Amino acid sequence: MTGVILLGAPLAVVLGCLYWVLSFSKEQDRINAERWKAQGLK
Repeated sequence: MTGVILLGAPLAVVLGCLYWVLSFSKEQDRINAERWKAQGLK
């Protein structure tokens, strides 16, 4: 049981960070698209 916790906890943290970074980059893309539209670039 302890082995599962020791292996699972870092994996959960890594996956959580990866999910956060990916969702942040999607949000950043949306903001950039709005900014470009406001400046008439796209």
